Amino acid sequence: MISTITEARKAIALTIMQSPLEEAETNVTSIVNEVIHSEGIKGSADQYHNLGAELARIGYYSSACDILDKGLMQHPKSVDLLSDYLEYGIKCDRLEKCNVYFNKIQSIDKKLWTWRGFDFSLDYLKYMVEQKLSNGDMLNDAITDIDALIEDFMKFFPFDERPYLAKADIHIMLADAESAINALIEGAEKIKVAPRCCLRYADIMLERGEYSDVIKYAQKGIRASMQEQEVVSTGYLYYISGLAKDALAHKENGLDVNSVESILTDYRIAYRILEPDKTTYRGIIEKRVTILEIESGKKCELKDNI
Repeated sequence: MISTITEARKAIALTIMQSPLEEAETNVTSIVNEVIHSEGIKGSADQYHNLGAELARIGYYSSACDILDKGLMQHPKSVDLLSDYLEYGIKCDRLEKCNVYFNKIQSIDKKLWTWRGFDFSLDYLKYMVEQKLSNGDMLNDAITDIDALIEDFMKFFPFDERPYLAKADIHIMLADAESAINALIEGAEKIKVAPRCCLRYADIMLERGEYSDVIKYAQKGIRASMQEQEVVSTGYLYYISGLAKDALAHKENGLDVNSVESILTDYRIAYRILEPDKTTYRGIIEKRVTILEIESGKKCELKDNI
């Protein structure tokens, strides 16, 4: 018997760890049904948020929405629960309910909004714009709403990079690459800690062959990613920094001792700290280091010197 939200969360985590996939899905559904149909189970908004987020993390978006519905019965003005529903509801085709909750969250004073209220509301609006793009509907009203929400996000969270990312996303969606790039630069320069803006900008510049910009913003992103909770892959930032230094050195015939060592330093760090599943990137690093060694005539150790 489940009597609290905390117990439900522990039971779900346990069944995910111990049960085969099909059995786990059945057990999770059973636990969620017990929670949503029990009048005696109560919890704080944070507890419902945490349980919903845990279910969404493992891909149970519909179950997450069921839990959020239950939480909103007890906490009808919780900005986090309303915005969570927008984030998960668009992933399990609950658009009608999303629209209801979107209108509800809009009626709450934005002074009371958390970052999730802004970020997830923007995700919902961007999703709706994508649908309108595919359907050929008019977009002006939706774009106006997004622009206004981004401005409010910047106003109430002036040290957050997320509104700049949202601004870039909407411009990319509308095939306005230059405005997207300007939004990322603005975020990277205005916000002292903006690793995601730095990474996305550096990625775009790598494709364009602007290697000096890649190095500058990858290094800026590396400094910005020195946080307790990593929000971007530091290994990937070192990886693209190494690629850009490598390309720039070849472009300028600059394979001297210092440039080779600088390239190798980035490659070595990336090789070691990239996530375990990034085997393709590691393979590219191995090939680039082999080429570097042959072309420079210098011994270029990768693994042994880490």
